[in-house]
Amino acid sequence: MSETILITGAAGQLGQRIIHHLLETEKVPAANIIAATRDPAKLADLAAKGVITRKADFDNTASLESAFKGVDRLLIISTDALAVPSQRLKQHKAAVDGAVKAGVKHIAYTSMPSPDKSLVTFAPDHLGTENAMKATDIPYTIFRNAWYMDNYLHGMPHNLQSGNWYTSSDGGKVANISREDCAGDRSVPCLRQRRKRDLYADRSRIAERRPDSRRPLRCGWKAVEGRQRHG
Repeated sequence: MSETILITGAAGQLGQRIIHHLLETEKVPAANIIAATRDPAKLADLAAKGVITRKADFDNTASLESAFKGVDRLLIISTDALAVPSQRLKQHKAAVDGAVKAGVKHIAYTSMPSPDKSLVTFAPDHLGTENAMKATDIPYTIFRNAWYMDNYLHGMPHNLQSGNWYTSSDGGKVANISREDCAGDRSVPCLRQRRKRDLYADRSRIAERRPDSRRPLRCGWKAVEGRQRHG
């Protein structure tokens, strides 16, 4: 494979796993992978493996165009700029614009399930990004990733300490997926394939097979809590 692949947010959890699979699973030469983030110093371990590192600041349009120069396939991992309304959409549009100006041949993006119907407050950011991509002449792939099950772990220390887990889900079912599955099962193979305009379903086939309620998670949490108390 001679195409260059650039991953934004390469210092983040999903970015790190995607690059791992590109190197270790797909055997993409390190010289064909470009890892981009706001602070390239955080990518020293990847640079040591031969991966090219570049600065890409989503709040600096000029830096994006420069970072994307010579890139064949670009994966835009959605940013976490949620504190200021519309900031993330502005960032994503700047990335799409930078890709157009840099002559990128294919854009992929990590979106969310049904952003056109969702009541989640940040859904418009994803829908707006999808529409910005569709408005270009560049072939694209949209990954509508389900809610990462990894996110539940953030609150677990507090849950275990307090002995309570508060949720509004009741018996509702959600098809969760792990970042690892998204990186290995979906994103990586698609980055290596020639596609024109593609939309991956609202849930990966892994999560779609078994939507579930919070009960199994709650049971697992109770088991851990019990071991802590009696350990």
